[in-house]
Amino acid sequence: MKKLLLSLLLTLTGLAPTLAQHSGADHKHTAPHGGTVKTAGNYHLELVQKGGTMTVYLLNAGEKTMPVTGATATAMLQTTTGQVSTLKLTPAGNQQLVATLDNTKTFRKAVVNVAFGGKSASASFDLTPKPAEVHPAYAH
Repeated sequence: MKKLLLSLLLTLTGLAPTLAQHSGADHKHTAPHGGTVKTAGNYHLELVQKGGTMTVYLLNAGEKTMPVTGATATAMLQTTTGQVSTLKLTPAGNQQLVATLDNTKTFRKAVVNVAFGGKSASASFDLTPKPAEVHPAYAH
């Protein structure tokens, strides 16, 4: 079962850029909530990861936050050790979907799927922590 989930995650991760509708290499996203924004068909998804909480925002084509009342969402997560699990995100208020992450694991990838009003949006996110930047004055 784990191999099937890993295979599905890798397939979805590989297809996400193909499915995304970018207008070119210079296409830039604005992250209204300080997260990472990815194109998801005609929509955008913004993922914010702080501590043990994952928050996802559904954005329209103009990158404005959309209501998520009645939406359902899941995140397929892959750890740095290759374990795959699925996490349900639940609406918190009118504009965000939230889930609590397992703080004992370090996650590498997330494929987020949101279904709303008969439509859906899906995007792949890299969750690998970025190395801390060293100030040039302290670099050796």
